[in-house]
Amino acid sequence: ALRIFIEVRLKTEMIGRFGLGGGYQHFVRDDLALVVGLEGRFTKPVVIDSPQTKGGQDLFVPDDVLQFQAKIGGRWWLSVRWAKGGRLRPFVGLDLNYIPTTDFDVLARLNDFIEIPFAFSGSAYWTVGLGFGLSYQWSDEVVVHLTAFHETALSESRDFTFLAIPGVDPEF
Repeated sequence: ALRIFIEVRLKTEMIGRFGLGGGYQHFVRDDLALVVGLEGRFTKPVVIDSPQTKGGQDLFVPDDVLQFQAKIGGRWWLSVRWAKGGRLRPFVGLDLNYIPTTDFDVLARLNDFIEIPFAFSGSAYWTVGLGFGLSYQWSDEVVVHLTAFHETALSESRDFTFLAIPGVDPEF
């Protein structure tokens, strides 16, 4: 039996839409803390330099993804303080993140007429992120952070998928 194997490597960017997390921070100084936490993020995967159909459409169109990750990192608070009692402070941070899986739906356009949906179930990967934001001390035990960040992947998420092409015998 003849089998055709095509390997396609896709570089994607995960464009953040919204995220929410929780964690613990341990202060080693008044303005420096170690942080561990868990986050959930709603992102939009965008394929960089996507292969094109003959009609000029993207060959692979990923759907939005909700991914979860664990992080360990640090935060350094600047000496500036705002709000009542100095409860609002700017910070910068550096995080190492572990994403155990990346699962999302993808639409494969084999040509301008044949579209095949499939699921991408990617392997675990690591990122490093640099961020900045504002911390508001809600109480002695609760601090709320509003953070903007940029992350870079240290490893890639991989998956191996078979596509069922309409009108083609899978045992060809």
